[in-house]
Amino acid sequence: MLSIQINVTGLDKAQERLTQLGASLHDFTSALTTLGKQLIIFYSQSVFISEGSALGKRWTPLAASTQAEKDRDWRGRGMLVRTGAMQQGFYSNVTPDTLLVSNSVPYFPYHQLGTSEGRGRGHNIPARQMIGVNSTVEAMIKSVMEADIRAKIAGTSV
Repeated sequence: MLSIQINVTGLDKAQERLTQLGASLHDFTSALTTLGKQLIIFYSQSVFISEGSALGKRWTPLAASTQAEKDRDWRGRGMLVRTGAMQQGFYSNVTPDTLLVSNSVPYFPYHQLGTSEGRGRGHNIPARQMIGVNSTVEAMIKSVMEADIRAKIAGTSV
C-alpha cells in the first residue's frame, strides 16, 4: 500500500492575514474622507465653472429678467453665484461605510431639483444639477476605492 503525506505550513499566518484583511474591509473611513474632499472640489469648482456641463448637462440659462439683475448687481459672477454661499456650501459626512455629500444652503434643493409655479410655490426655477453621478464621478470613486483596497491588501502582514 502506497501512503502519501502532505504537510502544509504557514496556514496560521495566512489565516491571520486574511482575518486582518477582512476586518480592514469594513472600515473605509479614510478612503471616503478623501473621496468626499475630491467630490466637494469637483462639485463646487468644475460643475460651477462649466455651468453644469461637468455633470453632462449645461444648466438652463437664466431668465432675461434675472440675467439683467445679475448684470446690474453681480457683474462677473457665474451663474448661481451671488454671495458664493451655495458654491461654498458643499460638505461631506463620512462613516466607516458611507459617504454623504450635500450642500448646507437652505435654497440649494430648489436649484438642484427645480420648482414649479403655483400657489405657495413661488418662482418657477429650472433644475440646475450641481450634485450627481456621471462617468467622471464614477472614475473618482473607483480610483480612490481601488487604491484603498490595494493598500489594505499590501499592508496586511503578520
